[in-house]
Amino acid sequence: MAAEKSKEEADKQVKQIKEAEPDKEFVEIVRHFEKEYNCSGLCGAPLFYFTQSIKNGPPKDACLLPAINDISSALQNLGAMLILTGLLFFGMIFMSVPICWYNKEKETTEQDEDE
Repeated sequence: MAAEKSKEEADKQVKQIKEAEPDKEFVEIVRHFEKEYNCSGLCGAPLFYFTQSIKNGPPKDACLLPAINDISSALQNLGAMLILTGLLFFGMIFMSVPICWYNKEKETTEQDEDE
């Protein structure tokens, strides 16, 4: 009976460990950052790397600043284009005002009077 309980508990623990395993995509992203920037963690450098060997020693830096620098250069042009597009649409409001105020009937009556 005690052996059955310990077997059930062991199976329950194995199931919990498998459920706590991180997604493969997450592991690949972390692996990329650790190899590319030689860092680990976001806010502060942890004691160990997540995907690298413990023989490498503790990481010296966190990955937040290198990640921001890498991403910001890629998104800089996108931000500029979004601002430009916003200004263009704002200007279109004022460009459409003459269309709303244009009175074609008044123009035809003025032409008729001139004739």
